[in-house]
Amino acid sequence: MERRARLLGLDRRNKTEVTGADGAAIEITNVTLDELEALIGIAEEAARGSE
Repeated sequence: MERRARLLGLDRRNKTEVTGADGAAIEITNVTLDELEALIGIAEEAARGSE
């Protein structure tokens, strides 16, 4: 359970910076709906396999 101070917003903010390998930028590309649905399917299978 989270601490009361965090829930009330009293804790200092956490900064999170997401980067690629060796601090490089993450490449973002557009995908089709079919590609997105395929990736979701792969992720769901992987999640079920790790249970």
